[in-house]
Amino acid sequence: MLRAAMAKFSSPEGKAAGVHRLSDLAYNKLRYAISEGQIAAGTRLIELELTRTLNMGRTPIHDALVRLVGDGLVESVPNAGFFVRHLTLEDIEMNNEIRAALEGLAVRVACRRGFSDMQLIEMEHACDLMAQAHENKDPRGSAQADFRFHQALIALANNPRLDAAIRASHMLFLTWSRSVPAETYLKLNTGVLAEHRQIVEALRQRNAAEAERLLQRSFDNKERLAEQVRSTKMSQALRKVSVLGEFGHEISSKEIQR
Repeated sequence: MLRAAMAKFSSPEGKAAGVHRLSDLAYNKLRYAISEGQIAAGTRLIELELTRTLNMGRTPIHDALVRLVGDGLVESVPNAGFFVRHLTLEDIEMNNEIRAALEGLAVRVACRRGFSDMQLIEMEHACDLMAQAHENKDPRGSAQADFRFHQALIALANNPRLDAAIRASHMLFLTWSRSVPAETYLKLNTGVLAEHRQIVEALRQRNAAEAERLLQRSFDNKERLAEQVRSTKMSQALRKVSVLGEFGHEISSKEIQR
């Protein structure tokens, strides 16, 4: 499974000019594959296998895995190696708190420094893409549009340090959204689209307090979060049964490489 995921890997970041260091290349490829759900939660990331698949030495592979641990996408288990993390309710709640705080800061900075209405076009376009994804019953497209919306919001502040600070939290959100069953994700995210459009309107009015309030309300939706977590756990349980046949069966390296 791991070999197949990496073999078909195609990442816009991986193709971007300027990625010279092998560790950066390995990091970008693995991060993209995990966030896109090409490598499932619980998968063991075998360094030797990755060196053959990515055609590079063990040092850049190890460096990339350590960076992914820092991002919260991978965990290092003593005497067992590296595994793609299963995200918990606590992980997601903390991630939402971080995003709410940093995106609220971005709103305040943007409104204080000023921005043009033209900069809101990207956020409006993301809303339109989300609406189209919902019409097409495309949860992946909806999640990508949601991700794009929040990236555009952060960009309003025009602060590279703020952008870097929230990048891992955004990636964690995108990764987790892949594990929510399609029907549940689309149902629960219907309200998100309306919230996004309200945020854009508040920003057009340069009403930082209202935009931040709407952001906080969206992140604080405990009922939506709880339902997503419940459906995610059920999805993971069903996947484990279908792949392994029974609970508690330990995954072998051969199973991972299929």
